[in-house]
Order: sequence, then C-alpha cells, then structure tokens
Amino acid sequence: LGKGVRFAPKLSRMPGIAAQTSEQDLQVVIIVSTGGGGTLIWPWDKFVNRLVEMVMWWQEWQRASEESEESRRASQADGNAPSDAVQGILVRRPEDDPFVDHESQLIGEGMVYLSSLANMVDVSAKIFVISLMATVAGKLNVEVVPCDETGSEGPWDGDSSVDLDPYVDDPEELLGEEIKFNVKVHELVFETDVTTKTAPIKY
Repeated sequence: LGKGVRFAPKLSRMPGIAAQTSEQDLQVVIIVSTGGGGTLIWPWDKFVNRLVEMVMWWQEWQRASEESEESRRASQADGNAPSDAVQGILVRRPEDDPFVDHESQLIGEGMVYLSSLANMVDVSAKIFVISLMATVAGKLNVEVVPCDETGSEGPWDGDSSVDLDPYVDDPEELLGEEIKFNVKVHELVFETDVTTKTAPIKY
C-alpha cells in the first residue's frame, strides 16, 4: 500500500509497576515506525484491530489490481503504474486510514516518591521521564506541597490561636483524615521534539 510503516513487537513493563515481578504486569506493545520518521506505541489490542483493517484494505487493493490488469497492460506500456481505479483505493481520509493515528500517545512516566508526605512535609524532586522503550524521554522538575484544612500552603503563623500547620510527628495521626496537597510542575524538558501543531502535551 506504499505506507512505508514498520511494526516491531516489544515486551514492556510500565515504570509505575516496575517493582512488581508478576508476569501479568508485562505488556506486549507494538512499536510503529512511520514513513515520516515518527514513532508510535500501540497496545496489542489496538494493533490487532488495526491489522484487520489493514488486511481488508490490502485485499481490496489486490482484488482491484487483478481486475484492472488487462486495462493496465493496454493503457500503460510499462505495466507498473496503477490505474485510476486502483489509485483511488489507495486514497483514504485520515480518519479511515488504519495507518494514521491521531489518538493520545504516552510519552513516558516519571516516579515521584511521596514518603515524606507521611509527615506532611514538602516533596521537591528532579526526575527523569522514562519512555516505554526504557529510554530517557525528558526531565521533570516537580514539587508536592501539603496544604492545611483550608487548602492553603502556608506559611503558618506560629502565634496563631489555631494551629493550621499540617505537619505530624506520627503518620498514624493522618489515618481517617482528609489531606490536601498541591502538585507543581516547575519545568518539563524533552530530549527530543515531541510537539505537533495538533497534539498538545498533557501531564
């Protein structure tokens, strides 16, 4: 079909569950190398569904090629260029093209360890964003700040009659309590250009 797309299977375990060892956590993903030099990652189920569409499209093209063989020989001396009917089969709208994917793509994940939140203490971390290919996709500067019961970050006045400071000596003091905190992303830098005009980055 002239798409220039290559598929490669890969066993992957998401960074968020890397500490677990069960084989059920392993995912089969398909690395899709597009003709334009881009790379997509498809879950196995998505690949199977699209593969069915690709095969049906190829069969349609094959059938049209066979039916137009005689007319192609008569009208085209070299016998290589497809007839208009066959060429029309190769043209599809992007939303009907199984090789085109405009759905969200996971760039990577970064792990922020929240153990200090057990005492309601700020967390500040500079972490790597790891892709499904186990490569560094970027760097993230993030801060997690505990809030008091009113949703404020402080600073808290030690002379106030009401102690709003959420800090606790014993994490068990937080059992059964509602806690609030703000997550602040100060900087997000990617190792490669992952932006497009139609695909905003979300985190």
